[in-house]
Amino acid sequence: MIFIKKRKNNYVKKLIAAADRERDSGNPSGAAPLYRAAIEAFGNDHGILMQLGNSLKDSKNFPEAKKTYEAALKIKPNNPDCLLQLGHLYKLMGNDEEALYFYQKSAELESTENPAIEEISFLVGRLQSSDSKSFNSNLSDNSHIDKINIFFGNSRDCHGWNLNLDALRFYKKISMYNGWRR
Repeated sequence: MIFIKKRKNNYVKKLIAAADRERDSGNPSGAAPLYRAAIEAFGNDHGILMQLGNSLKDSKNFPEAKKTYEAALKIKPNNPDCLLQLGHLYKLMGNDEEALYFYQKSAELESTENPAIEEISFLVGRLQSSDSKSFNSNLSDNSHIDKINIFFGNSRDCHGWNLNLDALRFYKKISMYNGWRR
C-alpha cells in the first residue's frame, strides 16, 4: 500500500514539474492538461487548482478558468491570491465591476504589498477617465469625479474606498441617459 502511494506521489510530482516547465516556457495551453491530470491523480489541491486556473486564464479559456478558481476558492475561501486572480480574470473579460469586487476582497484580506490595491487604483482611474470623456458638456468639469467619489469614498488611498457595486451599477444606468458610454 505504501509503495502504491509513493508511486502515485512521484507521478503527480512529475506531472506538476512538466506542467511548470510548459508554463515557464510560455506555453500555458500545454501546461493546463498536465495540471488537470495532476488533479485527477491527486485530487483537488488548492495550489494545483490555482496553477491550472492561471494556465487556463493565460490561454484565454476564461469560462474554465473561472470554474477552476471557484473550485480553489471553495477549498480556501479567504485566500487573497485566489481573489486577486479572479479579479484579473474578470478584468481580462472586460467586467470591471466584478474585477473591482474581487480586488477589494483580496485587499481587505491582505492590505500590504497586495497587487490588488494597484489594480483597484487602475480601474477606478479608468472609470474616471472614461466617465470624464463622455459626459455631456452641460455637466461641470468635476461633476463626474464627485459622482465617482460618492461611490468610492473621498479618500485618495485605496484602503479608504468603499466599493458599493449596486450603487455603481445604478450610476452607470443613470449616466447612460446623460451620454456616458464605456
